[in-house]
Amino acid sequence: MFLRPFKVNAAPIRVKLLTADDALGTRLKQGFAPEQRYKLEVSRNSAIEAAALPNVCADCTVLVIDVDSRNAQEATSLETITGAAGGQAPVIVMSDDLGSAAVRRLLHLQIADWLPRQASPTDLQLACERATRAKETNGRARTAKCIAFYPVLGGVGNTTLTMASAFILARGRRQANSVCLIDLDLQSGTMADYLDLPPNLQLEDIAKTPERLDGQLLEVLLSRHASGIGLLAAPNSLNGLQLVGPDLIARLLDNAAAKFSNLVIDLPRQWLPWSESVLKGSDHFFVVTDLSVPGLRKARRIADELHRQFGVPLKGRVIVNKVGWLGSHGVKKNDAYEALGERLAGFVADGGSIVAQAHNRGVPLSELKRSSRLEKDLGTIVGP
Repeated sequence: MFLRPFKVNAAPIRVKLLTADDALGTRLKQGFAPEQRYKLEVSRNSAIEAAALPNVCADCTVLVIDVDSRNAQEATSLETITGAAGGQAPVIVMSDDLGSAAVRRLLHLQIADWLPRQASPTDLQLACERATRAKETNGRARTAKCIAFYPVLGGVGNTTLTMASAFILARGRRQANSVCLIDLDLQSGTMADYLDLPPNLQLEDIAKTPERLDGQLLEVLLSRHASGIGLLAAPNSLNGLQLVGPDLIARLLDNAAAKFSNLVIDLPRQWLPWSESVLKGSDHFFVVTDLSVPGLRKARRIADELHRQFGVPLKGRVIVNKVGWLGSHGVKKNDAYEALGERLAGFVADGGSIVAQAHNRGVPLSELKRSSRLEKDLGTIVGP
């Protein structure tokens, strides 16, 4: 889930970094220098050395600790430091990698966040912002619900499901900023065309200086559907995927989360450097396929890969879309159950001609048919 930012306070966030790595300290210090909002103090101590220091978290808003997760002594020292912090300041851990045992230890210690050591200064600033706000609200930080859809093949109906989910979530909600659709298929996305809206997200203008992206600029970049749903979509570009980096995507999603209660994201088939950020920021991340042998096999492989690389649970990960009443070209629902097992989130009926009509007219399916099987099936998966 993406945190919905509060108004920025006048007081700066004082960040203390404990690290014995001079290169890491210097890189982050240089990245923090232009930002008046954040003040970074680098303490050249390892976790083991820092554990012996008195008042290690004195005079800081957030404590960041560089830890070698493979070193048992450093892991023990981390426990000592967090115990000494006693809730005075949220603790963020940086390390090269995390095994399952290390993840369990961090959960037990109630660490505010974890970042890889190669994380950018902007990533660390956003993590500090989230940790600070969570502490200010006694752990009850306001969040925007996020659902993301990732296609395993072209033509599986990923964009259709993304849009239909947004309309399902917006149904019955009167707030002006209830739901935002975000088309991150920057090269060949069709969401703006399907909704008959202008793609106002001008990536070339903001890609070089992502720090300019704030709530005011986001409002300019938004398109608004007659239903009240917001849309963030860029004009298609052959080099659209190369224009953006993790910093820009992080700022885009965090600012969208500040304005909207629900984010619904359409992802491209390519796995990009920023895709992991979307995965980890999503409440629900669905792999979308169709009822075909190649589609089911690929969906299983991708679900397994997400589980292996990022620890994403297998259960309820895959949506099988475009399912005919009697199956599809000889492939039956039972075949999907057998191929996917617990990975299966559910089946969504083939919308047929009504989907094409809705896309041509830029309207939700429910405007053409009050109760379609597609929306019924999808509603049971994504919920209202």
